[in-house]
Amino acid sequence: MSRKYAAGLDIGGTRTKMGLVYPAQGIVTDYIVFPTEKHDENAFYQILTHHMADLKKRNHLASEEIAGLGISVGSFIYHPEGSIDGMTSMVDFMTPSYPLKKNIATALGMPAEIDNDARLVGLAEALYGAGRDAHSVLTLTLGTGIGIAMTIDGKLWGPEARMHLGGHIRVREAAEAPVLDRRACYCATPGCLESTCAAPALEAFACNALGTSISCPDLFKAAEEGDSSAKDVLHWYLDMLVRGLDQYIYLYGPDVIVLAGGLAKGLTPFKTALQQRLKARIAEKRITELRLAELGDSAGILGGALLICGCAQP
Repeated sequence: MSRKYAAGLDIGGTRTKMGLVYPAQGIVTDYIVFPTEKHDENAFYQILTHHMADLKKRNHLASEEIAGLGISVGSFIYHPEGSIDGMTSMVDFMTPSYPLKKNIATALGMPAEIDNDARLVGLAEALYGAGRDAHSVLTLTLGTGIGIAMTIDGKLWGPEARMHLGGHIRVREAAEAPVLDRRACYCATPGCLESTCAAPALEAFACNALGTSISCPDLFKAAEEGDSSAKDVLHWYLDMLVRGLDQYIYLYGPDVIVLAGGLAKGLTPFKTALQQRLKARIAEKRITELRLAELGDSAGILGGALLICGCAQP
């Protein structure tokens, strides 16, 4: 890629992030965060066009100085056309087979590539974040849902997000947390990791245990400040999370597991405890190391931009 800049677009169910990147150095130089337009399709593309123009203006860039735009989105992607499997639960008009890559490229007037959001977070962390010195990296994004990605030598594992629903492995029996089974997960696997360890599940379990509603950040804060009930909830949560991590170690044998996403931010005080609870080993001298993500909110932007410079695939 001869041009210095690439752009990244990270479309979430609540917020969208758009930024400029030096992909060769893994540096996000500037970015904008704005609410995701969920209902009006025309307004969605007008907003993207407006913010791209703003980024170019405040960085004194002409369109030809940006090599293209990489798009991160929470869906399976059909390659090479770049249509999505659908994400109507987050954005009304993004129905199955919606041509998102084509529509964004047309609206912004620049080349575009697209991939699953967890894969692009994993790619960014493997190249420039917590997994940069490891051969094989498994990344879990812990947020509203649970995403999963695998990289080998800093490249995505396979051309498609075939393992994007890997957060639905089973980790518990129904009797262990009946409150979490009041609404069945769409995966039809009772006690799956996502219905147990994603943010809505943790908040539901904590509300039931504490007798009051509490957000995940407030729960982590209360535990850090010594609240015994909050600590009990988080000990339970760590046990459930470890059940999933042990299975991933047996299945994929990664050198490193990176925990990313909003929930991972609260796990810093518990990282050592999580590592110690892991039982699975690849072999006696091959022990998977647990790490927390380093790139924060910019990971999806960086991962998207890496698609433009050809860094994603072997």
